[in-house]
Amino acid sequence: MTNDWNKSHRKERFNPGWERTRREVLDYYGWRCQYPVIGDDGVLRPCGAHANEVDHIVRAEDGQPDDDSWDNLQVLCRAHHAYKTGLESADARRRKRVEREEARWYRHPAFG
Repeated sequence: MTNDWNKSHRKERFNPGWERTRREVLDYYGWRCQYPVIGDDGVLRPCGAHANEVDHIVRAEDGQPDDDSWDNLQVLCRAHHAYKTGLESADARRRKRVEREEARWYRHPAFG
């Protein structure tokens, strides 16, 4: 997976004070990934790997500002952030495909 962060327009959407909030959240969690994993003992716990990425648990709708409240933020390592983003992207593609299929169905001449 390539990192296109430097080409992204995502940074333009940051709320005022985001960098401060980001740093506070990273410091609070000790720069350790909070993604839940199951250990060898079967117990669910945070990943704990070094992390420098802060993720919005629930992403903002298109055109809406991000919710930067602490209960919507989590510290993630690069691998888990990429994994979560991949899951969200796959889900968005699936939803768009369903929307297109439904739109095609309703535009069928037999139903017009």
